Amino acid sequence: AVLSCASSSRAADASPTVVAVGTVLQKPDAAVPSGAALYVTARPASSEGALQAGAKTPPIASARFATPLLFPFEFVLTTDDLTAEYRAADAASFNRLDLVISARLDGDGVAATRGPDDL
Repeated sequence: AVLSCASSSRAADASPTVVAVGTVLQKPDAAVPSGAALYVTARPASSEGALQAGAKTPPIASARFATPLLFPFEFVLTTDDLTAEYRAADAASFNRLDLVISARLDGDGVAATRGPDDL
């Protein structure tokens, strides 16, 4: 993988609006295209205890970070980044969940497209 992501779930002493924090790393030889965007998503590690949208478990939070980006990139996902499914949920419903954090660098900055420059 060209990108790797280290994160931690909400810490006990963190602000009540923090969902997840972490660092996205980039391989030294990988270039970030102009106009790219980094998408960071927090998903429940398990569907147990998570909200369901049909057969799928939706992400808890997602954020888009536009270029220019400097790596390692420190990110913070907050309740402002909650997906529609979790926006109306009580924070207790997701604060206790283990999270899987993913990071995707989209070469053209448009999440709906997939291209050869996406990482």
